[in-house]
Amino acid sequence: MKRRRFLYLSAGSAATLGGLAVAKFIDVRGPLLRLPLTMGALNKQDTRTLSSLCEILLPDIDNQSVQFVETVIKAQCLQRPGYLQGLLLSSNLLNGYSAKHNNQLFISLSLDNKINIVKDILWDRKLFLGSTRLNHAYEKLLISKARRIFYKYAYRNLATIVYDIPIGWKRSVNYNQSPGYPAPDPFGYENSINIG
Repeated sequence: MKRRRFLYLSAGSAATLGGLAVAKFIDVRGPLLRLPLTMGALNKQDTRTLSSLCEILLPDIDNQSVQFVETVIKAQCLQRPGYLQGLLLSSNLLNGYSAKHNNQLFISLSLDNKINIVKDILWDRKLFLGSTRLNHAYEKLLISKARRIFYKYAYRNLATIVYDIPIGWKRSVNYNQSPGYPAPDPFGYENSINIG
């Protein structure tokens, strides 16, 4: 075998093995959280703690919408594996941070203090935007598991629920008509509304 061919084969196999090692280290699907797949009921205090995050996402949310969010949270805990444990850990994290910084439960804090607590828990996601393998590896290495659980099961989950209800849709998109509902006015999807 010629020396040049041997070097090419050696470099190629080294690169392949190195790539396999990096692929094993970096999970393609993102940071794994590996929570127990238990399902069950969330207690009233934890449900209220999590639903008080709605006030941060949508400051003028009404009580009926908050009750709907609480119902959805309870249903997720009963029907989706892992959500009970993820939401319990998120509620404990919120109460732990608020007790550490304000000596109160999260639900009894003012809106400004709630926003500061959530900012403390969430990290600068701009650093990790995108779904590249490297970004997921950095999240795994630099961000604690509890904070990643909070983002996935509480913050992102509640944002999806809140902005899917009609008041959240109107606030975020600024249209009168939500998609999936028949519009009394055919131009309901095009007319913007004035939000004070």
